[in-house]
Amino acid sequence: MALPDDVREAFDAWESARGLLLLRRGLGDTVAGWFDTARPALLRERLGRPVRALPGRGESAVYAAGGRTFVVKRCRHGGLLRPLTGDRFLRGGRFVEEVALTLRMARAGIATPAVVALALTRRWHGLLLAHLVTEEIPDARDLWNFVTAPENGPESRAGRARRREAIRAAGRVVRAFHDAGFYHADLNLRNLLAREGDPARALIIDVAGSRQRAAPLAEAERIDNLARLNRSLDKLCHTSGAAVPRADLLRFLSAYHRAGADAGATTPPLRHLAAAAAAGYTRLRRLLW
Repeated sequence: MALPDDVREAFDAWESARGLLLLRRGLGDTVAGWFDTARPALLRERLGRPVRALPGRGESAVYAAGGRTFVVKRCRHGGLLRPLTGDRFLRGGRFVEEVALTLRMARAGIATPAVVALALTRRWHGLLLAHLVTEEIPDARDLWNFVTAPENGPESRAGRARRREAIRAAGRVVRAFHDAGFYHADLNLRNLLAREGDPARALIIDVAGSRQRAAPLAEAERIDNLARLNRSLDKLCHTSGAAVPRADLLRFLSAYHRAGADAGATTPPLRHLAAAAAAGYTRLRRLLW
């Protein structure tokens, strides 16, 4: 498999007819004992007991090694064919490209956990099993869990402040992501991490299938990506029964808008973002118009 130049520069690689293993130089040594380089494969029996499980489409959990913690994800398909395809993939190029995208994001100053290892193992008539290992960001939670946590609810002034700052940080990082030409294939509240602090931080994760253009995203692409994010909010509210105030959505969009203006970039007027409603997201339209 042809590796992008930036991946070859940052990772040691073992490749055979049975798969591919990438280990990050300077970080991969910590988790090298989890892998069989000859197969190559992740050996789950070497992981030990998980520190904790994580929500998400993949089978993810946090494991400890060398005094540090890492997220180990067994990748799975999404969408309508998920029950049929499960964790079996025909090609591994999308995962190598995901590793390359995280490197490019880091160079662009966009916060994302560093990929430490990738293992692609051929099984089931040549189909691939994929495991991705990333550094864990201490005290970070996905944005949905952060904003719906009881301690960040409206009853507490400190909780309201934490929630608002996390939402603004998410708006800023998504704006930087788009300004750098990135389009997220699955932008949703579980693929944004929030971390308390002064200032609060937000990170973007799970960029499999995403892409980068040579120039900042066009307005239509931004609106399409933000509409996907809004759809995930509606879906999570519907399935969980939780409610997120409309003001929080406006706060996110305002931070997104202002981040570009503060940087001197050309930015679509805030109300233009309501064009996301053209895809049927009337909630966003009612909010902004």
